[in-house]
Amino acid sequence: MTSEISNSELLSKFRGCMVGSLIGDCLGAPFEFNPAQNTKTILGNYFSDLLTGGSIRMFRYTDDTCMTLSVARSLVKNKKVNPKDLAKRFVDEYFSQPKRGYGINTIDVFHTLKETHFKDIFLPGKMQFNGSGSYGNGAAMRIAPIALFGHNKTDGSLQRDVEKCSRITHHHPNGYNGAILQCLAVKAALKSDSSKEFDPVDFISQLEKKMETIEMKVNIKYVFM
Repeated sequence: MTSEISNSELLSKFRGCMVGSLIGDCLGAPFEFNPAQNTKTILGNYFSDLLTGGSIRMFRYTDDTCMTLSVARSLVKNKKVNPKDLAKRFVDEYFSQPKRGYGINTIDVFHTLKETHFKDIFLPGKMQFNGSGSYGNGAAMRIAPIALFGHNKTDGSLQRDVEKCSRITHHHPNGYNGAILQCLAVKAALKSDSSKEFDPVDFISQLEKKMETIEMKVNIKYVFM
């Protein structure tokens, strides 16, 4: 990997990340909340058709893209991670387009935030699941703009930004650790040398090493909270 990258290549990767997130959301939407379709054979045929130009189902974008755009717009507006602004944007986006596939627990958080006038933006998410908070993948699904915005930041600084963005809806360590992993993966991809052959084993190995340290610290902190 290398930290030297031209502005034009960086811009191309920024676009690729955002567009790729959107396309992945639309392609994956037909399988969400429908476990009967998520068999190995059906998924295999789906990807085969996708690669060979066959007929595929592609839905409109879901809540994941809505929230990703909210994160990006908040960063552009505030030039930093502003949790209260993020919470308001999430809530406004939900109430303007509530039928994008939001999970029931996220909906509960948004209703509580609105009813309490955003007095404590982290409390509704923290109180879910008997006080443990959600450990789903929703925070990771929307985190890409944090990595793009902070591509020159240290991993520690990015980790703090991710936690602020995640804990609005996903307060459990597994919830925001997943978002941290996704953020670091996007950052690593941005910094990779596109002129060299991609080594997926090394890519994953480097992420595993970082997450081992991060999870150890986070789990210790969580135990003593």
